[in-house]
Amino acid sequence: MFGEATNDHADEPKTIIETAFSGARDARHRSFSVYDGENMDRQSPQVRASSGLQSRKEPMSTYSLPDLSYGYNTLEPFIDARTMELHHIQHHRRYIDQLNAALGTIGSLPWVGEPSIEDVLWNIGKISEDSRNAVRNYGGGHANHSLYWTILSKDGGGKPSGRLAAAITEEFGSFSAFRERFSRVANAHLGSGWAWLVRARDRLVVYSLPNEDSPLTAEEVPILGLDLWEHAYYLRYPASRADYVEAFWNVVNWAEVSRRFEEAKRHRAGHGTAFTLDTATLDTATSTP
Repeated sequence: MFGEATNDHADEPKTIIETAFSGARDARHRSFSVYDGENMDRQSPQVRASSGLQSRKEPMSTYSLPDLSYGYNTLEPFIDARTMELHHIQHHRRYIDQLNAALGTIGSLPWVGEPSIEDVLWNIGKISEDSRNAVRNYGGGHANHSLYWTILSKDGGGKPSGRLAAAITEEFGSFSAFRERFSRVANAHLGSGWAWLVRARDRLVVYSLPNEDSPLTAEEVPILGLDLWEHAYYLRYPASRADYVEAFWNVVNWAEVSRRFEEAKRHRAGHGTAFTLDTATLDTATSTP
């Protein structure tokens, strides 16, 4: 049974379920600012034949910029090549650089091995409090963008099928109603952030979050996300987020969203044990004086 919890009508009465979701989410998410530093050197992506992204990880839990599986101009005219290039090699890379810098300041990491960034965010509470915000902020930027690239395709658009389509219809009444709600949430969001469709336990939920906050830190699995930062659209749609949101539906890769929907339950069961915690470090990191 899928339910609904959105934040697009703050003045409407909230259901008990919605209030519970909001309370849990507010307890985990924090706002932050990301500075705009110097421009990164321009480069072309390594286009791969395989679907999705191939993340490369260095020793000591260092994360690297994932390659796109398509060219920067692939999503034209809906998302322009220059925006894709800057978004990928400048903005996403900066989040990764800052994340690696934050991890480098942690004396002892509370895990053994090299967990995915999704697992790190899922277990954000296990990171020492003095480093938690930086890892949440920049790790969220890395995870959010890594998802975003995979749910875009030149062959996208249309509607989902299969069990995802059935779940959307059960939850929202129809695909059209879902699309309208998601778009309304995205357009109503104030400032920078993301609009999300998440699988929260056995429910589909639509909401937005500020800045680079990730649903993963609230133990909710994102399956569709739309970047609402101006750097995602301002060159093609200056001062017109609504046009960008409308264009987005032409490039949504529903096959990838459906895959994430199917795997969300397994991910939820596995995130808590996906990496081995260093219990000695954890005891030190979470103890109070």
